[in-house]
Amino acid sequence: HTRLQYVTGVRRVLFRSVVSSLEEADRCVQECTEEQYAQMVANAQYTAYLISNGYFIKKLFIAAIMALG
Repeated sequence: HTRLQYVTGVRRVLFRSVVSSLEEADRCVQECTEEQYAQMVANAQYTAYLISNGYFIKKLFIAAIMALG
């Protein structure tokens, strides 16, 4: 993957609630260190793994069942 592909993924996963615009997200990515960028990529990959394996849906179902119980 290229850095641009990761930046796009990071925007979608991490910056949605952290920054107010894509321009601000771009600025954050451009100004971050390589270590910070690597951590953002790792976080995005982990979040993608959780989503693709249904982690959040499972948590939702369990919470719904517990609320009904």
